[in-house]
Amino acid sequence: MNKLESFMKHKKKKDAESKNKNVSDQKEASDTEQEPEAQKPEEEKDPVETLKEELRQKEEALTEKKNEYLRLLAETENFKK
Repeated sequence: MNKLESFMKHKKKKDAESKNKNVSDQKEASDTEQEPEAQKPEEEKDPVETLKEELRQKEEALTEKKNEYLRLLAETENFKK
């Protein structure tokens, strides 16, 4: 159980670092690009990118639920002992 929890903490940390890096990269790109295409309205977003973002959000929510389940399971196991 500890290995799984350790792995999940590590993965969550890496995901957060990756997300922060992506946000930084996007900010730099928007600062350097002043083309009209760089500032598209919401309805003109690429549908593939929109779906990727939705999938990422759903994966995060699922990971949070899984972590909560594992935490409760560990508490239950400790209670049984």
